[in-house]
Amino acid sequence: VPISNYTEPIIENYTVPISNYTEPIIENYTVPIILPNATESWEFDSQVNGSQFVGNVFIEEDIGLILDGDGYVTNNGNSTSNISNLTITAWVKPYYANGSAELTVISKENTFDLIINNVVDPQRVAMFSIFDGIQQHTVVSSTTFGENWSHIAVTFNGTLLSIYTNGTLSNEKTVTDTITLTSDGQLELKTPELVTSFSDVIVGATLDNTRSIDEVSKRFSGEIYDVNIYDVYLSGKQIAEIYYRSLPLVFENTSSTNIT
Repeated sequence: VPISNYTEPIIENYTVPISNYTEPIIENYTVPIILPNATESWEFDSQVNGSQFVGNVFIEEDIGLILDGDGYVTNNGNSTSNISNLTITAWVKPYYANGSAELTVISKENTFDLIINNVVDPQRVAMFSIFDGIQQHTVVSSTTFGENWSHIAVTFNGTLLSIYTNGTLSNEKTVTDTITLTSDGQLELKTPELVTSFSDVIVGATLDNTRSIDEVSKRFSGEIYDVNIYDVYLSGKQIAEIYYRSLPLVFENTSSTNIT
């Protein structure tokens, strides 16, 4: 073949010029849900993370933390001393019959508390409160808790208090601005935020240590498992992810299939 008559070879079935190439479409692809590390965490399976037991406190490897209404767990609160966003998650199984009027899951004096009402109306609902240095703001769950295991999660981002049960949003409340007095005597609106506090974190009770003798109230009676505090505001999808990831652990470690 003379070089003047040379042509490129024909490649049969070649149809897509490289300039028109596009990435293949992967159907049903979903973005993985990323969960941050917890600031403080207690699984109460066999580890207590340096926490101190006060009163009647028991840990069963296949159950978690067991409280009979006469004990609680205390942990140094330095890691949660200065946080602006907050998420708390926990598995709980209250013993209503021999419990106090209110059952505290976790609290930090003058900062936050998460309780389940027992005989106090409305009964068997969860209440999450934060203190902004001036007043408390509270959201109450719209769903009630049974006598079996339930997952509870609460969040706060400065403008919204939310409470979740078993991975689903139960109720939320928009936090209104408070009025504060400036250094020059002027009134101004202040966006609520958690106060800086070095108080201990208490699992299973509410503690007031501003007096000469610590006053302990609202002691929890029942079982608590897998408590986590995050210094970030988690989304509803992240809360659901935590619930579904920890659900098999509850079935396995608590030897229970009862979820309410």
